[in-house]
Amino acid sequence: MPKQDKWQVAFYAGTKIPPGLKRSIEKAVEGGNYLNESDFVRNAIKEKLEKEHLLQSDQRLGSSHVYSAAFNAKNGSETNVDHG
Repeated sequence: MPKQDKWQVAFYAGTKIPPGLKRSIEKAVEGGNYLNESDFVRNAIKEKLEKEHLLQSDQRLGSSHVYSAAFNAKNGSETNVDHG
């Protein structure tokens, strides 16, 4: 199996979200725990895969730590927030 760059996007996973779930996701983002809706969905997928023991150890970091700097800048925080 060829080595894959961990920054490479494997695929785009578009899906339809019912209005009630969308509002809940927006509230979670507004609460300051996520950079945006995509960050929330990405983390939800990672949490589900971790719960089912389907993530390899090299996949646990993923790209979410890239968002830490942007998250911190958006929220005026100096601490590192790791969502995954």
